[in-house]
This record gives sequence, C-alpha cells and structure tokens, in this order.
Amino acid sequence: MRTRTVLTYFASIALASQAFAIKNNYTLTPLTFPDLYSQAQLIGITDDGTELGVASSSYDGTLANILTNAGNFASFQIQGRDGAYLTGINRSGSICGYSYSPDFTKVTGFVRETDGTVTTIQVPGADQTFVGGIRNNDRVAGYYLDPAGMAHGFVTKRKVGKFVFWDYPGATATYLVDFNANGLAPGFAFDQLGNQVAFITDLANFTPITIPNSIDINPVGLNDKDEVVGSFTDGTDGLTKGFVYGPARFNVIDYTPNWASSIIRDYGSGSSTFHFQSCRTYITGINDKHAISGFSQATYYSDLYGPIALIESFTGVPSK
Repeated sequence: MRTRTVLTYFASIALASQAFAIKNNYTLTPLTFPDLYSQAQLIGITDDGTELGVASSSYDGTLANILTNAGNFASFQIQGRDGAYLTGINRSGSICGYSYSPDFTKVTGFVRETDGTVTTIQVPGADQTFVGGIRNNDRVAGYYLDPAGMAHGFVTKRKVGKFVFWDYPGATATYLVDFNANGLAPGFAFDQLGNQVAFITDLANFTPITIPNSIDINPVGLNDKDEVVGSFTDGTDGLTKGFVYGPARFNVIDYTPNWASSIIRDYGSGSSTFHFQSCRTYITGINDKHAISGFSQATYYSDLYGPIALIESFTGVPSK
C-alpha cells in the first residue's frame, strides 16, 4: 500500500490553504428526485458519477436507500439490517454503514456488496461498532464505544477482521470517518475540556485540520487524492458550511439555492406562512475526479407551528 505521511500532507496543504482558500469555487448542480422520494440527502459519489443517498418516502415517511446515476433511480434494502444508516460508497459500489439492534442497545457496522451480500463489522468485545467510510483498498474506518461509552477509532480490512486502533492523544473520544489508499484517515476528537478538534492521521502521527473562523470542524470522508470533505460552523454567522480540504485546493462551499422568502403550508384546520430563516450546507462525499456530493438544509419558521426544514441535494465539480 502506498503511504503518505501527515507531515508530507500538511506541508503541501499549508501552501494550499494560503493560495486556494476560495469560496464556492465549484459548479454545483441540484438533483431532482422523483415524487416518490422527498427530503433526499446525498451521502457519497463514485468515480462514475453514481450517487448514494437516503430519502423519505412521500407516501408513508419511511426511509429509502437510493442510488442514482444520470437521472436513473433505484432503491435497495440492506439484507437483515432494518433501519440501517448509510455512511459511504467506494469506487466499486460497495456501501458501508451501521445498524441498531431492535432494543437500540447494540450497534453493528456492515459493508454491502453490489450483489446484495452483507459483511458485518464488529470490534471484539464491543457492543457498539460504527463504520464511517469505505475506500477502494478494501479497508473500512470507524469507531467503537467501550463499556464507559468512550469512542475509539479503528481501521480494518473488511473480510479479515484484524483491527488497528488509534486514539487522538489525550482525547476522551476519537472518531475516524474514512481511510484511503495512501494510509490517511480523517476524523475528529474531543479533548479533556470538551473541545472538538479535527485531524488527519496516518495512524502514527497526526496534524489538526484548521479552518479560519470556524467553531467546529466535522470531516466525513476523503478520496485517494488526499482531499478531505465535511462541514464546519462558521464563527462569523453561526451557519454550517461545507469544505474541500486537500493538497491542491481549499474551498468553502456555501450552497444557497433560490429558496422562496416564505412558503404556505395547509394543515387541514388552516394554513400557516413559514418565513425563511437560514440555510446550512453539508458536503458528504468526494470521488477521485474531485466531484463532490452534498445537501443544503433551509429552515423556515412559523409563529404558530415553529420551524420546518427543507432539503435540496446537489453534486459539484471544480470550476474551470
């Protein structure tokens, strides 16, 4: 496996942060979903443009797992995993995630192959194992909870069962979210004072990920070009914005569709007007061609009914 140390990575990204700290240097395209699906959230994107997402059924509100490519949509189930939470997809179409037991006391990670077969991922002795990402090197990353409820990061080869564990030094909780072919894993942790720190590690050394004026940073994945994506809270306006953070680019993604200033909802007994308040942006995946997936969440508010959220998913490619 080709490896790249965090020292090499951040020597290049320090220059990229100065030269490429560009806002919205991506061309973003909203996705239109069939009427069957509503409130669809994209989770990841493959090199051939296949997008993975989760949507609510417009009929009964149940969640549906969806794959879409070039306007074609398909739903699928995770065999034996009712209520599964999807977290990533790799180049070959393998999908990872985790699911809860019926009584919500146990969590099991899994990988679903393209033929529908499912491999479970469980840290020995742990009741709760969360898989955060799967890359093209057959490895998955995630975290598990110890008996005290503290989180610890891990990387494993899905069909071997040998785990490598890693904790951020001095942290009370460590969350790894992905692992690429170069041996790098992004994640975040909480220190003894409860402060959150984002980082990238080669499971030996680490370097914090920093974004100016951010309150917290939540990486969710990376590609084999060492580009990390996620979201952060902007300390200037308090809103969530997405980011792409890598050796050749550093972009802040603030996706604001042309939301109406107000909407009217009919609740049977009468209608109510909801007024636009804010919009948040989440970047959820990136492929090796630098294309990203994500969604925006707009909040509307009514004095009578309180807040409601509207979601619009999108993909993006670097602007030329």
